[in-house]
Amino acid sequence: MAVCLPVVFLLAFATVEISSAIFLKETLSIAAFEGARVGVKRRATNAETVAAAQAVLTARGVTNTTVTVTPSNFSTLRALDPITVQISCPVTNNSAFINDFFTGRTVTSIVRMAREFND
Repeated sequence: MAVCLPVVFLLAFATVEISSAIFLKETLSIAAFEGARVGVKRRATNAETVAAAQAVLTARGVTNTTVTVTPSNFSTLRALDPITVQISCPVTNNSAFINDFFTGRTVTSIVRMAREFND
């Protein structure tokens, strides 16, 4: 028991920590997708794109994120021009436990979609 119990606890905490990192990565991917989905619509703005991505991040409790939308000015976009939403987040503040496994790492997700319409 004295030999096995610490190993079992280590595996349990490592599993939860890795699951938390996977959840964080998937949350960033979903938020970037939702932001890009808003950005490709007719008369969409950069602010609406960021707000859509931020709404997903807030709903899932992810903090300290950086949302970057390229291009920053949507007024010059034509149909089929690409819109890129990039979201970065440090793992340290968004982890379930003590962050020993992923300390100092940053997770990034990028989604690129084509604009649907000319404005």
